[in-house]
Amino acid sequence: MNKITLLPEEVANKIAAGEVIERPASIVKELVENSIDSGAKKIKIEISNAGVDEIKITDDGCGIPVEDLPLSIVRHSTSKILDLSDLSNINSLGFRGEALSSIAAISELKIITRPTNQSLGFRLNAKGGSLISPVEQCASNVGSVFQVKNLFFNTPARKKFLKSKTIENKKIKLTFMRLALAHPNIDFQLINERKTIFNFKPIKTQEEALRFDYFCNANFSRDSLFFAGELSNIAIHGWLSRPSMNGASGDLQPKFVNRRFIKDRVIDKAVRLAYRDIMFGKRLPPFLLFIRINPKVIDVNVHPSKEEIKFASPQIISQLVGRAFQNTLRKDTFKSQINSAEFKISPTLQNANTSTQVTLDRVQYRNQFSSESDEKLRLAEVDFFRTETADLGTAIGQIHSTFILAQNSSGVVIIDMHAAHERINFEMLKEQWKKGQIQKQKALFPIEISVNEFEAEEIEQKKENLTLCGFEIERIGKTTITIKEYPFVFTKRSISEAAMLTISNILKFDLTDKIDPYASKLLADMACKASLRAYDRITIDEMNNIIKKIESTENSAYCSHGRPVWRYMSIKELDKLFLRGQ
Repeated sequence: MNKITLLPEEVANKIAAGEVIERPASIVKELVENSIDSGAKKIKIEISNAGVDEIKITDDGCGIPVEDLPLSIVRHSTSKILDLSDLSNINSLGFRGEALSSIAAISELKIITRPTNQSLGFRLNAKGGSLISPVEQCASNVGSVFQVKNLFFNTPARKKFLKSKTIENKKIKLTFMRLALAHPNIDFQLINERKTIFNFKPIKTQEEALRFDYFCNANFSRDSLFFAGELSNIAIHGWLSRPSMNGASGDLQPKFVNRRFIKDRVIDKAVRLAYRDIMFGKRLPPFLLFIRINPKVIDVNVHPSKEEIKFASPQIISQLVGRAFQNTLRKDTFKSQINSAEFKISPTLQNANTSTQVTLDRVQYRNQFSSESDEKLRLAEVDFFRTETADLGTAIGQIHSTFILAQNSSGVVIIDMHAAHERINFEMLKEQWKKGQIQKQKALFPIEISVNEFEAEEIEQKKENLTLCGFEIERIGKTTITIKEYPFVFTKRSISEAAMLTISNILKFDLTDKIDPYASKLLADMACKASLRAYDRITIDEMNNIIKKIESTENSAYCSHGRPVWRYMSIKELDKLFLRGQ
């Protein structure tokens, strides 16, 4: 083993650069954040060959004083903090003094800058972290230009691990999206290979969804649900999609704290829990979330990319976000749904703005972050009122034994028979679960099911959990179990399949696991198996019974997997479709 030695400064700088600069998108992020911190109101980003050949950032910020230019590429040189105490109150995006030095260490860097109090600008040229010529005077507009060329020229191993041009361009676009969303008051322009990709003019705070349309889909701002609220030192606002929208990747669920893009598992879990009564699965719909909080109660100095932060009271953030999302979904009324493109039989005919605003109750706490007792704070209860009664009309008949065709006073409604019945059963099972007793019925004759010996033993061990779910099961042989009682929602036709699915879910738990955290998923699967299926023929009276029940059921617009229960078309839209009155 070699002796411990101090690394040469050149090697140490390249290693440090690797922590900050992973790819061209990292350079775009660091340089644009510097421009934002400089007070820029207009920022232009130009890219060549996915950023490997050239990245050029032009801003109209305050510029860099000529005496500070040589120091700007020295590691840990910064104008944003002065001493250790400043780390506990960071109001800027950058603060470590690593970005320019890291970029200069692995590229050819040119900086042209002109402070507001100067009539001429100044130019700095560096390569591999060192100045290649003295700082010189030049013509320049107020602000700064950062030009990065020949990226990773002196670290070929790093360059070799870059992805394809398409992927690197996608990463740059994603970085641009996050910066443009976080700072709506700034004019942003992205140019790739001399072609303008995005050109955003300034907009107001709480209009960020208008920019998100360009990245998500053109209807996001129109059909999403807006929410806003405040809790002592924490303010929150954003937009969320209805569950009927297809699941999105995490890239289309950006979260910002104090205008800084972040990744946070606590917030992710809170959002997922808010959707759990309406839909299940790993992919949630797109949403935008903005949190404003006192910088003294967060720590952004925990990761090189500054995308992970620590909250002094994470449970407060979790509850505030969770309640915001849950309340907004609960307050998505039938009136707003029926006017939304997502619930239209013919969405292309819809052009109204149906964004729904929901404001959270404001609750005051004194000295919220001043002591350890803060950890025990809980948000005041907010009433979760039921969705207003829907008007789905009366049944006319079935369509292919799968959908119910109905009409109300203003148009026609098509109802997914299985989805509606599933939601009715799910809400009924949830209510029974809360009361501690799933309603059961005795089997006229015991229903025998064959399993393997290992499963039979586990079923015996976990009979208590199965009883909680409404099943009374006994083992009558090495590989045979019998169902004596089962939940009232099931028919004899569906009981064997439903029992096996419930058993399969419960066998995944350890004996020490509590079943409550998994109850919603268990009950949703049970509701699905207990419900009418495609090609089940039912009478008009049975159709109307389903319609009346779903009209007064909570979360009636969606099945438990997030699919829409009904679609609507107004008489006016029907007239337009058939060119009546023209």
